[in-house]
Amino acid sequence: MKKTLPGLLLLSFFSLASIAGAEDLKVTFTGGDATATYQYLEENKILLSVKDSQGNPIKGIIPQDLQLTSGLKRAKIISVEPLEINKEVPLNLFMVFDNSYSMKQRQAVEPLLSALKEFFGLLRPIDDVYLVIFSNKSEMALDGRPLHVKTFRSNDKNALMNFIKAGYGKGLTDSTYLYEALAAGINLAGEASEKQNKFLMVFSDGEDINSKMGKEDVFRMLEESAELSAFAVDYMPQESTDPFLTDLTGRLGGSIWKARSAAELVPIFKAFSSTLLQRYVVNYRLSDPPTGELSVEPAKIELEALTLLDGTLLPLYVFFGPGKSDLPSMYKVFPTKAHTAFFDEKAIKNLKDRHLNTLNIVGSLLRKNPSYSLRIVGCTSGEKYEKGMESLSLARAEAIRAYLKDIWEIDPARLRIEARGLPQNPAQEVLLEGPAENQRVEITIESGGQAVAMPALSVREKNGADVLEVRPKVAAPNGISAWEISIRAEERVLATQKGTGDLQSFYLFALADLGWDQLVYLPELDARIKITDGNDDIFEAPAPVIEISSSRNEAVKNFIEAPAAAAAFEPSEITVEEITTIESSPMLNYVFFGEGQSRIPDRYILFKDRAETRSFSFDKIEGAMEKHRHLLNIMGKRLKANPQASIRVVGCNADSLEEKGRVDISRERASAVKDYLEVVWGIAPSRITIEARGLPAFPSPSRHEEGRAENRRVEILSDFPEILDSIASTYVEYVSPSKEIKVIPQMAAGYGIERWKIAINGEDGTGFTSLSGAGDPPDNLILNLKELGLKKIAAQKAIVADVELVDRKGNIYKHSAAARCNVNFTATESRKAQKIGYRVQESYALILFDFGSDKISGRNRVLSERVVGRFNSLPGAEVKIIGHTDTTGPEEVNLALSERRAKAVHSQLKKLGMKPAEAITVTGVGPYDPLYDNALPEGRALNRTVSIYIEYAAMD
Repeated sequence: MKKTLPGLLLLSFFSLASIAGAEDLKVTFTGGDATATYQYLEENKILLSVKDSQGNPIKGIIPQDLQLTSGLKRAKIISVEPLEINKEVPLNLFMVFDNSYSMKQRQAVEPLLSALKEFFGLLRPIDDVYLVIFSNKSEMALDGRPLHVKTFRSNDKNALMNFIKAGYGKGLTDSTYLYEALAAGINLAGEASEKQNKFLMVFSDGEDINSKMGKEDVFRMLEESAELSAFAVDYMPQESTDPFLTDLTGRLGGSIWKARSAAELVPIFKAFSSTLLQRYVVNYRLSDPPTGELSVEPAKIELEALTLLDGTLLPLYVFFGPGKSDLPSMYKVFPTKAHTAFFDEKAIKNLKDRHLNTLNIVGSLLRKNPSYSLRIVGCTSGEKYEKGMESLSLARAEAIRAYLKDIWEIDPARLRIEARGLPQNPAQEVLLEGPAENQRVEITIESGGQAVAMPALSVREKNGADVLEVRPKVAAPNGISAWEISIRAEERVLATQKGTGDLQSFYLFALADLGWDQLVYLPELDARIKITDGNDDIFEAPAPVIEISSSRNEAVKNFIEAPAAAAAFEPSEITVEEITTIESSPMLNYVFFGEGQSRIPDRYILFKDRAETRSFSFDKIEGAMEKHRHLLNIMGKRLKANPQASIRVVGCNADSLEEKGRVDISRERASAVKDYLEVVWGIAPSRITIEARGLPAFPSPSRHEEGRAENRRVEILSDFPEILDSIASTYVEYVSPSKEIKVIPQMAAGYGIERWKIAINGEDGTGFTSLSGAGDPPDNLILNLKELGLKKIAAQKAIVADVELVDRKGNIYKHSAAARCNVNFTATESRKAQKIGYRVQESYALILFDFGSDKISGRNRVLSERVVGRFNSLPGAEVKIIGHTDTTGPEEVNLALSERRAKAVHSQLKKLGMKPAEAITVTGVGPYDPLYDNALPEGRALNRTVSIYIEYAAMD
């Protein structure tokens, strides 16, 4: 019985129960889409044919292309041998030929003989061929019925050809006996029942006119015949194949070829020979393979891990606070050597605690392993407060070494320290916690110059399951020659145990051996067992999937220190003193205007009406700039006090750009000044003369804007010295030896600073100023005490700094009174009560110098005489003569100019009779320490001066 196994890969199987010793085989061809047929030859041997989807035989089949199973048994394929080279399995061919006269008429004889000659030449000596042809006489009988056929059996190709030639020569028949010839062939096949590999081949046009039996008789005989395959060549010109021949070959699982002309016969018989010979003798062996199962405990692994920001497991790192090199207080360190004797690493279960005990775990390991040494690498972040600070990296590494040396008594020679900036593999500093993770010391344990793998300090199984217990349950009737158990993940083998002989009840796989750094990123594991039994049969079985759940915690987030939001004052104490100031300021008799403007600027103080002028007094006004803002009011007051005096008001312009040639603007400016004095101060028009011109008589250089701004002015001139005299005032001033106070921010945040604010307040909450910024604050902030207000400061017992910090995570930290600066204040009345002289300062500023000049004008003589007379009347007084300039021009030029001005004034004072004194200081400060705002033309003009200060102590 022949088996046909159609389909892709997994092929159908048929019962062989009718054949002695046969098994129900399932054949799988693994090489692609194919149909397989086989004939059972003997026990453990089949003759196999495999055809592709086009019906062509597949060549070159090897054992690995096939799988044979019978029930639960799997066959081991011993060999696959092509039939054409096999010397043990013969073919038995039963060939029926239509040799009626019509074949000669259709010129088929010669091509057929040629095709058969080639076909017979391919047959092997062990193959048997039975030939059946038509005969006009009844040559044999079957079941009492005569058959008009002749038969011939041989394995000699020449004998076979001679028989065929005779049949198509003198043996041509006038009648067709196809059914009788088929019956004879089927009968011959039945008589050869002990033989296998029987193939029926028919050459005919399908017509039968003269047989005494029908096709039903043929089909009935086929049902009773032994295993037989049928093939046919339909030699007719029609397109479709003969229905009878098609039915015949289909019932026997064979093939039919259509020959429309004699020319097609040779290739058809070649295809037939290929079909016959492209078969394979398959030897196999069925046995009872091993069976069983594999189980693993636990079925689920629950991991928790400390990682870096990039997800890798946390190595031996110690994190430090921003800008700090002291061991952070969060780490567990022992105060004395004696404590180390009681250290028990096994008692530490919590991952966070294990990390915080990093130095003790390392110290204990080094103590137990004298051959081990450490490489300690200090690192810094790229933040401003750490960038480029190799000394900080070194100090951090040294802190680690010092602890291990002093507390764990590790030989310093085993502790090698290094310093670098960013770590070799830094966290990205754009990440919120990136800088904090880079502020670290990296520890590597070495032995013989090679890194030593450390037990996992940053990962653990939550339930304490440190091993997988793999339990095999296998039955192997033929014994076990070899076994292998593997733990896999994502098609990779993580660990394997192998052996021979019987299996144990369980095998252990340590999770550490599988690789913690791999496990925390895997979703699952699978375990597999492979058994090879005594017959070399292989059994493989997987265990149920082992699920892995991992909770990964980015370590640095747990160990970022709380932000430091503090500050310090330098100095931590200031002194403020009341001083009575008698000030003589020069009159700057210019009113400055905006470009193209004739309206008096708002910075000048103007009264609305005469009623406001009645209470005006300038003897308490502080400072030359404030007096200048009252220039027109002082001028009005003096004109009222000196009715005989008159003034000339000269309007000027810059004579450039939109003011070029605009004398009308100059006149409008002069008129604006005159109108104010007339309307508000009631000065008679006859006392005020106005003039208009382009540039002033003594202009500032027009090549730069500062000079042009100074030329846009009105000059007030008078022949009466009382009008243009210096302006005297007396007031109490608050002074301090400290001109400024330094605020030193002490801020750091593990997440980095987003923004900061420092509020400077009095102890009672009075606000002075507020400083703020984004990112890291500067190293220090300078506060000018005069700008803060010395009088306000004097009212406080202390100045405090309230610090606020917002980190990049949005956390807000505040520290009230983070810094304190005490205030010592001495009031004049207090000194009087104690009969201690109080300080008096007389301040004189000479009439202003022209731009770039050190020549003293005649107006200064009266003022100089006053200074000499005053100094000579005050024994023990100190004199300071300080020259100033504006900021126009090179600094070094202005500094030299200010010194010349100061020396010129000192020289004049000596000529006027100033007594010699040791306490005289003469200096020039140039554009530095300006008295007034250089951004204003009047400020620059007032800065072109020499100030004379006379200081002494007064009792009353």
